[in-house]
Formats: sequence, structure tokens, C-alpha cells
Amino acid sequence: MDLTSASQGFKRNLTNLFLLDQRTQEQRTAMAPSQLYVINEAIFARAFRALENFVESAFLNYAQGFPTLNGAVVKSYLNPKDYEHAYEMIKSSQQFLDWNSASKVINRSETYLDGGGPIKSVYAAKSSVLGDLKKVRNHISHNSVVSESDYRKIVIQYLLTMPLVVPSPGEFLQYAKRNGGGITILRYFLDEIYDIGSALA
Repeated sequence: MDLTSASQGFKRNLTNLFLLDQRTQEQRTAMAPSQLYVINEAIFARAFRALENFVESAFLNYAQGFPTLNGAVVKSYLNPKDYEHAYEMIKSSQQFLDWNSASKVINRSETYLDGGGPIKSVYAAKSSVLGDLKKVRNHISHNSVVSESDYRKIVIQYLLTMPLVVPSPGEFLQYAKRNGGGITILRYFLDEIYDIGSALA
């Protein structure tokens, strides 16, 4: 997929999720808390997946030597025939390409793009929040002992203290963001995902 189409698709997906979150918040008093929390988790998971898909598309376009949307030149160390060939070259013997780890994305950028390209600079600047996003996403997806340990740290980081009962990810996302002007943690994360994706192209 070309960079323009991928960027437009990413922004369209995020815009739809913003609207869904807005409607959900407007109607939250008419639904059970458990329903609200499930919707919150679904919105977050879809936004996270949209970012993963877009960074892959952006990276594969840059790996072919295509410029950013504003015309900045990106030098690639590869010389693939097309988009699919770029993917296979980078994937090599790996089972799949992991796009949810900031450190792996940065290392991949340094390996295949001169100076790391635009992706390295964005992911390096946003590595902290990207790590937070990944930990919340992992607990939504896996709900394991390991994911819960990381998730608990995120809860304390954002709420400053652990509630008497550990909140589900959906409930945690409903909390107001500290110093966030009243927005929920979910809305804060959606804003961050949108900004990261927008800066990649």
C-alpha cells in the first residue's frame, strides 16, 4: 500500500474510534459499567492495531526509498523490487515482524534506513508512551501473570496509587487522566496514537 493511502486509512480509522469513544461517553450512564469497559478495551485494541499496521506500511514504503508525505528523502539500505519484496527481505527467517515494540522498531529502522529515517526519531521520542500502550494492550490480549505484573505498574504510574481492587484495563481506561483537563486515559492514549501515526509520514 502506498504511503498516502496508508496514512489516510490510519487517520480515518482513528477518527472513527474518536467518534465511537465520544458516543460511548455520552451514553455511559445508560449502560452497565461492564459494557462500558468492554467497549473501552475494544476501542483501545483497534487503535493500537491501526498504529501497528500503519508503522509497517510506512516502514515498507521507506524501505523502497520512497519519500515522506512532505517530500523528505528517505535513504534505504535495501533495494527491493516492490512492497512485498521489501517485506520478505526484512522478515527474512523471522516468523513475523513485530511492530508493537518500540525498541525493535528503532533497531529495525537503524538497520535498514539511513539514520533510522523518520520512524526512529518518532519512536525514540515517544518510547515511554509506546511502552505504556504495549503493556495495556498485552494485558487486554493475554491477561497472563506476566502481563498483569507490567499492567499493575502502569496503573500505579497513571493513578499514583493502586485501587483496593485492581481495575480491568477497560475500567482503568475510563479514569480521568491526571493533569489532562478532564479527558479519560483512553482519550489520552487515542490522542497519542494519532499523533505518533501522523508524525511517521
